[in-house]
Amino acid sequence: MGQGWPTGDGFLDNKIEQAEEKVNKKLSIRWSAFFSVGQSRETMGFYEQKMDTLRSFVGAKIKALRKLSGMSQAALAEKIGCDAPLVGCYERGIHLPGVEQVIRIATVFDVAPGELLPGGQDILRTRLISLRQEIADKAIEVDSPESLEEILAFMNKYTTYNKSKEKS
Repeated sequence: MGQGWPTGDGFLDNKIEQAEEKVNKKLSIRWSAFFSVGQSRETMGFYEQKMDTLRSFVGAKIKALRKLSGMSQAALAEKIGCDAPLVGCYERGIHLPGVEQVIRIATVFDVAPGELLPGGQDILRTRLISLRQEIADKAIEVDSPESLEEILAFMNKYTTYNKSKEKS
C-alpha cells in the first residue's frame, strides 16, 4: 500500500473511538443539563402552586376581615398607606403583601399578623377558601341573570345531593 493511512495498527479505529467519546461526552453534558433544567422547572412549578395557594389564602382572609368590619377597599388602603387597587390585588390573590403590609393590615383589624397566614390552618381549609374565591370571581364575569340562576340551581342540587348522601 503506498503512502496514506497506516494500516494494521488500529489508527483509524482509535480515531473513531476518540470521536465517539467526544460526542458521547457532549451528549452526556447536554442531557444532564436538560434534566437539571427540567427538575428545576418541576420544582419551580411546585413552589409557584404553593405561592398561588398562599396568595389566595391571605387574600381571602383580608377580604373576609375587611367585609366583616364593613370597610371599603379604599378605606383599608388609606389606613395601610397604599392604593385601593393594590388592596384588590391582595384580595384576589394576585399579589402577596409584604411583611410590613401584613403587620399594618393586622393592626387595622386588631388581629395577630399570624392570623392572616395559613400557619396553623390545614391544607383543605386553605384550598376551600381559594376555590370559593375562584368561584366568586368567575360568577362576577357572568352577565346573564338566567345563567347565574342556572349555576345557582346546579349548586343547590349539588348541596342537596351531598346532604342526602351524608344522612345515608
